[in-house]
Amino acid sequence: MEVGSLNVIEAIALGENETEVPKKRENKKDIDDFVKHTIWITYRKNMPLIKEKTTDSGWGCMIRSLQMALAQTFLSIVLGNNWKYEDNCINTERNIFHIKSIINLFGDSTGSLFSIHRLVARASTRGVTEGQWWGPSFASDIAAEHINEMRVFRTRGYVAKLGSIIGSKIEELIKDGGGFNPCIIFVPLRLGPESPENEFKPLLKTIFDIPQCMGMIGGKPGYAHYFHTFDGTNLYFLDPHTTQNAIDMKGDWSYQSYFCKDNKSMLYSKMDPSISLVFLVKHANDYEHFKKSFENKTFSKLFTFKDETEKELNSDDFISLDDDDIDLIK
Repeated sequence: MEVGSLNVIEAIALGENETEVPKKRENKKDIDDFVKHTIWITYRKNMPLIKEKTTDSGWGCMIRSLQMALAQTFLSIVLGNNWKYEDNCINTERNIFHIKSIINLFGDSTGSLFSIHRLVARASTRGVTEGQWWGPSFASDIAAEHINEMRVFRTRGYVAKLGSIIGSKIEELIKDGGGFNPCIIFVPLRLGPESPENEFKPLLKTIFDIPQCMGMIGGKPGYAHYFHTFDGTNLYFLDPHTTQNAIDMKGDWSYQSYFCKDNKSMLYSKMDPSISLVFLVKHANDYEHFKKSFENKTFSKLFTFKDETEKELNSDDFISLDDDDIDLIK
């Protein structure tokens, strides 16, 4: 299947035009249904070379977690938020076609637009090479830059800086070129000095319940995950720390290794405080809903939403993540 086989206009048309409230994942069955129909991207081996490496095992987990978050946003654009709860949803010809088209974007070769090869190549322009572990802030920067160049499904990428989401900057991106461009918004945060502060727990739970929230990337030091659900106590995640053989996506190929049924979780208190929230606004109504959710001061202890960039930002008004979140895996 060719990378560009999914018509962009068709894909946007498939998504909803009104904000679709995702089904709440209030019990184990709901979470299990979500997990088994969410694209799972893991370490791979026997890949085409990334410089001198044929595997990302041991160093690529944040990149894989980022890829999972992006895959979830693309699925939402194409199939909506609640298709996963339909009977036989993954077995319909239409859904399989779109799912494979999206997985193809994350194939393990330079021919795939969001492959680890291309993301590592982009990071190398900033002096970060293969074998180095990315933190959530750096991953967000690379992702937004790559999204803005690839423009798959007309998407744009935005990263909140210094704890502030700037509405005017997002509006420039979503209106670029006319029409409405779906925008993937990253909000890197540090939820405490060494472990996440309990005062942020109810705020994070509320954020996960907002329709535009696609989850977050983070985990433990040197051990990244894609978190998709938070019940107020446990964070549920997809884990990239399984090494599988790379898939040759030329011709007919199986997508089965990109799905799992392993529903993993960790206590909020065990999470590393450095995270990046991921949001998706697909259309004008989505953006207005997102904007209203964060314009008030409810979340000001985490981050703020401002219409314009202020000349000076008070460092006491936000919690931000330093730019030193890159480690060399030895």
